Amino acid sequence: MTAVSADSAAPRRRNGGFLAAAASGLGAIFGRSSKPTGTTVVTCAPKRPRTPPLKSNGAHEYDFDLFTIGGGSGGVRGSRWAATQYGAKVAVAELPFQLVSSKFDAGGLGGTCVIRGCVPKKLLIYGSHFHEDIKDAEGYGWKLPAGTEPELDWNKLIEAKNTEVTRLNGIYKRLLDGAGVDFYEGYAKVVDPHTVEINGKRISARYICVATGSRAVKLPVPGCDLPGVVTSDEALTLPALPKKLVVVGGGYIAVEFAGYFHGYGTE
Repeated sequence: MTAVSADSAAPRRRNGGFLAAAASGLGAIFGRSSKPTGTTVVTCAPKRPRTPPLKSNGAHEYDFDLFTIGGGSGGVRGSRWAATQYGAKVAVAELPFQLVSSKFDAGGLGGTCVIRGCVPKKLLIYGSHFHEDIKDAEGYGWKLPAGTEPELDWNKLIEAKNTEVTRLNGIYKRLLDGAGVDFYEGYAKVVDPHTVEINGKRISARYICVATGSRAVKLPVPGCDLPGVVTSDEALTLPALPKKLVVVGGGYIAVEFAGYFHGYGTE
């Protein structure tokens, strides 16, 4: 039996007012105006030329205007926006790509949503419906040869899911490249208000944005370290479909995981 720990996450606002306010804030930071209009406008304007490195008190020159720690959806989007819309010199730091995350050496551009969250979960949910869809199709005149049943190839399913999230990880890197954002791979930490250290190298920035998000962790309860107790990270990469599964938690993530495993035949 496998046990999965899954906690719910706070919803994110995705409306025009929020985006306009965010754009206005970036404009204030980099000394350029971007007034909210009440209407979200998406443009594909060419990249603006970078401004020279910003200086503090006319003396200190920084390596970057903005250094973002964390290459998930938020960190990448904010960095691209600052670079392309305001001409800021920007860098992003993110851990090396891995399907299962760790604090110091496994992460990847795209972050939780793309690599071990929304995207792979949706792919597995979609796939879990097909068994019932095939049954429902009989009512519309479709049928399988007598005595046959649909058969799941779990390894093929997980391989296809892994291929897709790997592809999206590469797209995030190309998005940064296209915006002229520098990329540093490794564990970054804040040394002081204007200095970041990564891979033993210190880099200065006028502004530092910490966009590290969060990681799934096991609940500190008796038995949490036993074999078969996993987080949502590992649940999305299981080498074999479990016959039985217990999901600890009742948030939307837990319910979705329980639903798709049930769809594939897990008790």
